[in-house]
Amino acid sequence: MTELNRGFEQELKTFLELAGISDPEMMSEIVAALAESAGVETEADLLMLKEGDLVEIGLKPVKARRVLKVIADKFAKNEAADQEVADASEMEVMPQPQVSYLRDVPENDASWLEVLRTANALKVSENTYIATVHAALAAKLNVFEAPAKLVTEMEKFAIENDEILSDRFYQVSNSLTQSKYGEIFAAMPGVDGKFVTKARRKETMKRLEQYFWPVLAKSKDVLALWWQTWEKMNNTSVILRDFMQYKANGGTSNPRVPDTGMIHEAATELRLSINRALAGAGPVVVTAMSYDYSRIKMALADPNLPREVGLLNHDQLYAKLGLQIGPGAISNERNLVKYVLNMVMADEVPAEHEMDYFQELYFLAERVNWDTLLPQTKLAPMCVTNAIGEQVELVPDEVE
Repeated sequence: MTELNRGFEQELKTFLELAGISDPEMMSEIVAALAESAGVETEADLLMLKEGDLVEIGLKPVKARRVLKVIADKFAKNEAADQEVADASEMEVMPQPQVSYLRDVPENDASWLEVLRTANALKVSENTYIATVHAALAAKLNVFEAPAKLVTEMEKFAIENDEILSDRFYQVSNSLTQSKYGEIFAAMPGVDGKFVTKARRKETMKRLEQYFWPVLAKSKDVLALWWQTWEKMNNTSVILRDFMQYKANGGTSNPRVPDTGMIHEAATELRLSINRALAGAGPVVVTAMSYDYSRIKMALADPNLPREVGLLNHDQLYAKLGLQIGPGAISNERNLVKYVLNMVMADEVPAEHEMDYFQELYFLAERVNWDTLLPQTKLAPMCVTNAIGEQVELVPDEVE
């Protein structure tokens, strides 16, 4: 007979009580059955439970769903708490300038959709760059395939369990698998959803993959090289001394900083690569794709959705759909969008604020998880200005 840890056994009984099962004898029988028949031994095992498992040990379907909801809610709260701790730790590790010179981006999908309703997609603007990153990221993460997969899984689960499809199935099917762009193109005479064809979407995604991602990889490597060059030419104490003197003089002194020309060149190249990727109807297409991306994420965040396919939580749902859009990925997305926007706008930074701007941009880039997004790049040797004003060649592979 499998014996559970007493603390875990009590936790299981708490879940059952919250689900409306209060009889002590029944709770003990269910806990014993979970251990013996379902093989539950740890909290992690609870995430693997399905409605059928609970029905098999004697629970009615409604009671089973209540238990699964209690467990899912508990783990959702834990995930939120873990994310808060991670965010707090990140803030402690990364230096934060007192005044930020970086442009901000919308905080969430709802606020971004409000921006799209009033933006003019026919002109390349800051909003176009944000939409471009959304479109490129969504294509990279296969987000646009998720609605069809979700609808299929919902119908499959209902049939397997001899159930009638819920209202949510039809809402998801109608809202996510049929793209309607009237609200974002209303302010643009002559533009409507018929211009966002499958062929144009496919071509735009192809051009983003070809022109955007490789140059983005180079830009973040150039920025890192600039920062590492500074560290290589100076020890930490000298950097801090010069930086404090620079701030004390109101940004008028000349600290030991490598020439920023290579960053401006990378920023220009990134901006031109985006413009090149958006040739033709690109600005309109990425605006529509960004709109779809935000709507899909908002719909998938429905707390009841995992149970519509027999799962406990959103992590399992995203894994089933082949997605990476949990709390960590969303935070990574916002950092990526903010990085791209501020890199392409780097030429507009006043000279007296360049040091603060690029320092802050570097630390922002450090918070982006690049591993799953970018191709590996190798920069050619560059000429930089050393601490005494000499031009020297620096080989990136040799920078520590």
